[in-house]
Amino acid sequence: MPIITKSISKSVSNQKFQKSIATQLKPQTVSVLIGSIPISTYFGDDIINFYNQYKDQPGVTSSFNLDINFTNSNYKVISIDKKFRSDGLSINDRAIRWDDVIDIYANIMVPVQYDYNYSAENFFHLDFNPSPGHRYTVAEDHFHQWIPGDVDTVKSFEEKDKPTNELLAKQIHVYLRPTSIYHNTNNSLELIEGTTNIQAIYHTDEEHWFEPDDYYYDPTMLRIGKFQVQANSSIDKDMVILDTRTRGGGLDEALPNDLIQRVNQESMYHWDIGYHDGMAYQENGVFIIRLPRSILNDFTETDVQNAIAKYKAYGTLPIVEYYDPEPVDYNIIQNFDFKNSKHIGQYNPALSNGNYVIDVDNSDHDADGILKIMKNAKYSITIPSTQINFASYLISIKARLDANSSQRKVAAIHILYESGITETISMGTVTSTSWIVYQKEITPKSNLVKIDIVLNEDGSSATGNLFIDYVEMVPVFSSNENLEIIEV
Repeated sequence: MPIITKSISKSVSNQKFQKSIATQLKPQTVSVLIGSIPISTYFGDDIINFYNQYKDQPGVTSSFNLDINFTNSNYKVISIDKKFRSDGLSINDRAIRWDDVIDIYANIMVPVQYDYNYSAENFFHLDFNPSPGHRYTVAEDHFHQWIPGDVDTVKSFEEKDKPTNELLAKQIHVYLRPTSIYHNTNNSLELIEGTTNIQAIYHTDEEHWFEPDDYYYDPTMLRIGKFQVQANSSIDKDMVILDTRTRGGGLDEALPNDLIQRVNQESMYHWDIGYHDGMAYQENGVFIIRLPRSILNDFTETDVQNAIAKYKAYGTLPIVEYYDPEPVDYNIIQNFDFKNSKHIGQYNPALSNGNYVIDVDNSDHDADGILKIMKNAKYSITIPSTQINFASYLISIKARLDANSSQRKVAAIHILYESGITETISMGTVTSTSWIVYQKEITPKSNLVKIDIVLNEDGSSATGNLFIDYVEMVPVFSSNENLEIIEV
């Protein structure tokens, strides 16, 4: 069979791109779209005519070679990904078509980012006393007013004093800021540039700094308390005025009224004032302190009351409330149990194939979604290195077989490093139609790029269906965990 070839080349240069990156305290790999190449636009009628002329002949294939020179003195390019936009496949995974668009991604190692504008030189006075004459400091930018902490996203503002009664029912966050932050690299401490500070405690009314899901979230701002001055009752609903005065002035009841009128006529109209319903609250106010109930493991309620009495303002009444903190969820896999019949948050369709579906089935498990993987299909989950913050992790998969299904490995774990080496770890074999939790502890090495968890990867010759109830990945804590040292 004769070989028909046609070479068409096109040069593209001077492509520029930019991407905003939030503050981070450790290097991370970021995937950036640096350019796109629409085949029909860049190569014109030549490629279309050549494709239409030979597309119906057997054995005709097409290939595409792409050379990329990436120049940037500030960042290290780990790898270049070239994918078809239509299906997300690499350009080496299938033949090219004349109507394809190729997206080019650069995987860049971004160093520590700490580009904050500190406003520590500004002093913001705080006074919670709502009485007249008491004031506090705010930052004002036209119509916007706020109390900034040590970091401010607005470059210029005007400081103003406001009456403290404007703080009523307004939450103030008090937090600690490290005076220095060091990165633990190869058992040596390296000071992160720009993290040195002479002050450690600040306050602000901006809550977004402490929300993990917020763009401006800063893990080095350690919130130690939230303060709010407000009424503990409603005047309309909770206040009742009772007149507990009784007629009389302490005079002997045996004295006749005409005698009292001659001696002191006003005594006929005196009323006694008493505490019929108990002692009234202190006139200077009442404040509520909410503490985690776990504090009673180390102290008694008397210890807490004595500590409060030592520091509270005179004439105020403290009310202590104890609450049970919500448990912390360390699982880094989002929507791990297929809630609302939706995919796992880190689901990777590019590495998945075959037939699989998320069904609603409450007959034999406690989740409202269950993943059904048919025969030799694969379902993939990709965890980027930016989400790996601990040395070891425990991966747990709850799975079972359908009736008359062949046994197979529940999953394979592929750990990719910057050197290009991939470490593969197999999990347990599913042999039962009853729900069983399969677990595997992993300890990735340094210079990690990503972790792929491929469910049913060993099912190339499998028959029947594999059911997955959930996939968890939680850190394994140990006393020698390699943590960053924060000096306060």
